[in-house]
Amino acid sequence: EGVSCRRLNPEDALLYHVAHQADHYFGPSLKWTIDLREMLRRWRLDLDVLARRAGAWRVRTALHLALMHLEKVFPGAVPVDLARQVVPGRLRLGLLRPFLASDPLQVLSVSNGIAARYPLRCLLIDRPVDAVGLAARVLLRPVALRLGLGRRTDEPWEWLD
Repeated sequence: EGVSCRRLNPEDALLYHVAHQADHYFGPSLKWTIDLREMLRRWRLDLDVLARRAGAWRVRTALHLALMHLEKVFPGAVPVDLARQVVPGRLRLGLLRPFLASDPLQVLSVSNGIAARYPLRCLLIDRPVDAVGLAARVLLRPVALRLGLGRRTDEPWEWLD
């Protein structure tokens, strides 16, 4: 439409896409999976750069789950070298196993309860120290607000009263 804009490079755009999927627990929509397939098909991606950036962005686990789902829905669509580079460790895979959906159209099976979502949220973050930091920040937010160390935002997901 003649509007100039900036765009992420393909590797960053793909990782942003995967991080967004993970933020929504890979949601009930196949649209994101189809989009991921098209990104891998159409873009000239440097798979080594993609894997390294996934680690730097702390989204290797999310990328692994997205690729795992893509392979489940579209066999052969995932570059084998990329899939090998982003496989989480055995412990994380074991902890993720109870959350994996058996339904071929879904990645995760997560109840709407907060008790199930918080442990999974921590598993989707690559480094345990990052997960601990996120959990501490969320758990301490009510205390920080009462002590005047934080601020209430307009976003309802930030309200913990």
